[in-house]
Order: sequence, then structure tokens, then C-alpha cells
Amino acid sequence: MRQFAETVAVVRYTADHPTYVDAIARHPSDLKPGMPAGYCLSAPASG
Repeated sequence: MRQFAETVAVVRYTADHPTYVDAIARHPSDLKPGMPAGYCLSAPASG
């Protein structure tokens, strides 16, 4: 159930912020200046 809720939250967020899709689909070194950084997969999970 939690995974479904998180998926819905990401889908709703990307509907309002389409550049976020580019941020999570690309490596951080490939991003243009000013684009959101997205997720850092090497960072420890919190919670």
C-alpha cells in the first residue's frame, strides 16, 4: 500500500513539475544548471 501511495504522489508531483522527470531520469552530472537535483541513490534512506 505504501508503494502505491508513493507512486501516486510522484505522478501527481510530476504532473505539476514536468522538469522533475528529467531530473530523476538522468545522472546528476548530466543535468543543466538550474534543474532540480532529483534523488541521490547513494544517500542513506531516512525513516
